[in-house]
Order: sequence, then C-alpha cells, then structure tokens
Amino acid sequence: MMVFFFIGAVIVLGGYIYYSRFLSKKLDPAKRAEEFIKTNRIRDAVYEYRKLIDANPFDFISHFRLAEIHMSLGEYDDAAKHYTQVLEINKFNLEVSKIKIEKNLAKIFLSRDDLENSFRYYSDIQKYEPSDYDSLYYCAFIALGQEEYEISQRYFDLLVRAKQPDFETAFGAGMCSYQNQKTADAIGYFKTAMEKNPESDIASLAMAFAQRRKRDFKKAQSLVEKLVAKISDPSILFVLMRLDAVLHSHLKKHKEAVSKFEALLNYCRKNSMKEEEITVLYDLGFACLFDEQANKAYDYWNKLAEIDRNYRNIQSYITELRKEMNDSSGFQKGENSVFERTTTWIEEAFPQNFLWNICGLKADNKFDLRSIASIAKSSSEKLSEGSDFMFVDNLTEKYCALDGEKFRIVSGRILEKLGFRVTEFLTTYKENDGVDILATERSTGNKALVWVRRWRKTKIGEIPLRNFAQAINDNKARTGIFITTAPFTEGANSALEKLSKVRVVSEEELNTLLQGVIDV
Repeated sequence: MMVFFFIGAVIVLGGYIYYSRFLSKKLDPAKRAEEFIKTNRIRDAVYEYRKLIDANPFDFISHFRLAEIHMSLGEYDDAAKHYTQVLEINKFNLEVSKIKIEKNLAKIFLSRDDLENSFRYYSDIQKYEPSDYDSLYYCAFIALGQEEYEISQRYFDLLVRAKQPDFETAFGAGMCSYQNQKTADAIGYFKTAMEKNPESDIASLAMAFAQRRKRDFKKAQSLVEKLVAKISDPSILFVLMRLDAVLHSHLKKHKEAVSKFEALLNYCRKNSMKEEEITVLYDLGFACLFDEQANKAYDYWNKLAEIDRNYRNIQSYITELRKEMNDSSGFQKGENSVFERTTTWIEEAFPQNFLWNICGLKADNKFDLRSIASIAKSSSEKLSEGSDFMFVDNLTEKYCALDGEKFRIVSGRILEKLGFRVTEFLTTYKENDGVDILATERSTGNKALVWVRRWRKTKIGEIPLRNFAQAINDNKARTGIFITTAPFTEGANSALEKLSKVRVVSEEELNTLLQGVIDV
C-alpha cells in the first residue's frame, strides 16, 4: 500500500514540476508574455497581455506593462489609453508607479502640444512629490509660456534650489523674473545663462535689456556692441543697432546717438526695410531734439509724414514743432513743448513686452492654467492666508494679503492700467504698510509719486495726506497718487480739497482696477 502511495506522490510531484517549469509558461498568458519580451517577440507579448485584460479588465499590472510596451514603440495613443486605465483603477505597487504613469502621460500630451493636459499631470505630481525635478521644470516653463508669471516664478524658485540651473533653466528663470519686474534677480539668472552658454545671443541681448531697465546703460551698451560685431541677420541687427543708438541717448551722448540713428536709417534703406525705416525716422526726430537740432528733427519728421502721414501722432508733432521754432522767443523746452516728450520717447522706445515677444518662450496655444493650478493647490493643502490662490469675493482683500514682492508686482500693474509706467520702487518706512513708487505718466511724460497703503481696520487722517503732499514736492513730482484700502476721516476729506496735486484711488476704484490683475 505504501509503495502505491509513494509512486502516486512521485507522479503528482513530477507532474507539478513539469507543469510549473514547462506547461505553465506555455499556458499562462503573463508568463508567455514575459518569455516573448525576452526573445523580442513584442507583438506576441502584446497579444498575451490583451488576453489577460479581456479576462480581467481591472488587471492594473497588465495595463501598465502593455502601456510600457506601447510607450517604447512610440505608440503613444495606445500607451495613454492603458496608463489612464491604471489611474482609473487606482491600484499601484513597486512596479506600477503612479508618478511614472503621470510623467509618461504628461510627456505624451507634451509631444502632442497639448499643454493643458501636460500641465495637469505635472502639477498633480507636485501634490505628492513637491521636489520632483521634472514636474517642477515643466510646470515652470508651461506657466511661463502661458504668461502666468507669478505662478511660474513659484516653480522656478523651487527649481533653482533643487539643482544648479542649466542654460535653459537659468534663461527661463531670468525671463520670468524680468517679466515680474524683479530686475536684480533677472540679471543674476541671465549672468548664469551666459556662463553656461557664452555663445548665446539671446541671453546677451536679454542681459542688455535688463541692464537698461536697471539704468546701467554703460554695461548694456557694452553688451550690445559685442553683439553687433558678430550678428549678420538683418532683422536682429536692426534691433541691436537701434538699441545701441537708444542707449547712447540714455548716456546723453546725443551727437553719437544721432549719428548712429542716421547710420541705421541708411542700413534700412540699403536693405529695403520700409517699416523699420519709418521707426528710425520717428526716433531721429526725438534724438535730434535731444541734441538741440530742431531743424533736423523737423526735416526727418516731414520725411516720415511723406511715407505715412498717420504714423502715431506725427502730424501733430510736426505742427507743434514748427510753431515752437517760429516762436519769437526761440525754441521752447517748456512742459508743453514737443521737446518735453523726448523723455517719454526714450523710456518707451521698446515696448514693455518687446524682449518677451522675441525670446521664444511664449506658447502659441493658450488655456486657463490658473484654474488648474488653483485646483492642484487647494486639493493638496488648505489655502493659507496670502496664498497665490486664495478665493475671496473682494479683490482688495486678496491684494492686501499678498506677500511683499507680489504686492509690488500687482501695484505696478495697477499703475499700468491707470496709464503710468513704473520707473523706480522706493524704500518704504514700513514694508508691511505698502509700497512707494516713482512713475511716469505715459501720455505726458510727467513724473508722479505713488503711495500704496494696505491699511485695514483704521481710518486715514489728515497728517498722512499732508506728509504725502510734502513727499510729492520733495521728489519733484508733478502729481501724486494715493492708493488705499482704508476710508478717510472728515479732516482728511477736508484737507484733500486743498491738496491739488493729490489724487486718491479708493477701495471701490481699486477693486475695479484689480479685475484682470488678480483672478478670483
């Protein structure tokens, strides 16, 4: 009896061993798929994994492995379908990594130029892996391309802390800082970019514009000179030559500036650059006025009017200049003269977004990135006071809760909506109270002093207003703008009637101005 039992056990064990070593590999689709992959029979492996998924649609491992095969073959649509299935099943293990799946989905959408879904996955990774370099990198650049500079800045700040920036990161961070009016930071990043790639023309040009904004015209002009010597592309060379001439005007080298503009005019005519020629004729009029050559300015503007009499406000300028030249008291430089507008011309020779528009980082396809970023932020943690994405009914409440740097940026944008250009942020006695700004009115070129005060739970009395009026005079400003979120006392309202230089932007008007500047 024992003999028969022993023989039966041997047969069973032998059968098990034979099955596990040989038959199971032939009958089990998962093992067959693994064997096919080892022998590079990829399509056969795909077939086996599909059999497994047909038998069990919730087999997340087979979905993942099938997605990985499609990804390796460049079959991104099929890969995306199976990766998405895994996320919907919501099961993961050491092999099936959620972060890897979301990264691959983000890459797939990025390859399709679907920036919205790519950003959606990268920002989701940030919820549970905030130090992940890839997600930080792409969130920073996608947000920058969408011109969401404040959101982009948050990612870039984390990115450069995580790793020594390469050229692309340094240049992107520099452009983001530049657009956020953080000029010193922008210069630091552009310097790093130039160190990483000394041959980069766009990094050198960006540095020149940043130095110009800093009003370090000599450094800017030195960079431009080097670029002019090595650039041959006519359109780029035009920008550089024009910037060089403008910088000479900034440096008060007016004769050299006129000479450079005239050389640029000849260059435009030689290369049949008609639109550029018009721009230079316009520039030459103001450059000649700086050099006190009114007759020459008059001649250049007349040549411009012959080509395009509707260009900007040229006909009015010609008429006013002729009157001033014929005035018996001689050529005037008063506040209402054409000469007074030279200051506005030189400051606005290049539009605010000129560098941004040529840097190559702006995305063609736009989407509502801010709403995705807000959802990502709110789903990962409760929004703290002062957060980028705090939702409130009153925009001024959110404005007052911003940190110091963001408060400065938004204040500058408010001034732009009021028709002013920020020329300098002044040192404020108490930074938590607000910010002091020197600005220039775009239409007149007049200087203005701006105080922005985010005082709450108080009333503004007469003394702060009189101090402001004195500060306007001390800074030799033509006017003053007092932007506040607090109401005035009766004494302050009475004082305002006598303070002719002071304009007040109250909380109600401020809330209107903040629309489109701070999203709710």
